[in-house]
Amino acid sequence: IVIGINLFRLVSIENVVQVLTDKLAEENTLAEKIVTDFGEVQLNVNTHLHSNRPSDYQTYLISLQRLYMDVGQAKDQMTSEERQTLLADIQNKIKAYEESYTKILKKIEERKKMIEELDPQANEALSNLNLLRDKQTSTLSLFHVNQALEKSNTMFLKVQQYLTNSDSAELLPEIDKDYNAVITHIYKLNTLISNREQLTLLKNAQDHFTTYYQIFQTIQSGFE
Repeated sequence: IVIGINLFRLVSIENVVQVLTDKLAEENTLAEKIVTDFGEVQLNVNTHLHSNRPSDYQTYLISLQRLYMDVGQAKDQMTSEERQTLLADIQNKIKAYEESYTKILKKIEERKKMIEELDPQANEALSNLNLLRDKQTSTLSLFHVNQALEKSNTMFLKVQQYLTNSDSAELLPEIDKDYNAVITHIYKLNTLISNREQLTLLKNAQDHFTTYYQIFQTIQSGFE
C-alpha cells in the first residue's frame, strides 16, 4: 500500500539517531529526545490517518515542529564534522517524511472525491437501463437488458465491498468479469434495437457505466 511504502520506509531515521546517541555520550539526553520526538511524530501520523480529525493533524504538526527544533538545537551544540553529517542526514529524512505524508494526504483527498463520483454514475446507468427495459417487446432484447442490469448491480456491490476493504484483491478479477459481461450484453442490444429513443437510452447507460468503471480503475490503481 502506498502509505506503507512512502511513509514508514523512513523509519531508518531512528537508526541514524541511535548511532548519534551511541557515539556522543555527552549529548546523550538531547539525542534521546530526538528519538522520542520522532516516535511521537509517527504515533500522531497513525492517529491522524485513522481519525482524519483536524485536531489530530494539528497535533502531528506540533510534534513535527518540535522534532525540527530539537534537531536544530543539536546542530547548534554538536559542532564536529561527523556530528553535523549525521544531523544533516536526520534533517533530510525528516523533510522527506513530511513531504511523503503531505502527498499521502493529497492522494487520500483525491480518492475520497473520486469515490463520491461513483454513485451518480451508477444511478444514471441503472436509470437508463430500467427505462430501456420498460420499452422492450422482444423477449431476447428483454433478456439482455435484464442481464445487463443484474451484472451491473453485482459489479457495483463488489466495488463497494472492495472500497470498504481494499485488502479484498480477489474481487478485482470478478469486477472486471462483470464489467465485460455488461458490455457484451450492451453490444448485443445494439444489434437488436433499432428505435432511436431506445438506442439513446442504451448509449447513455453505457457511457455512465463505462465512466463508473474508469473512475474505479483510477482509484484502484492509485492505491495499490
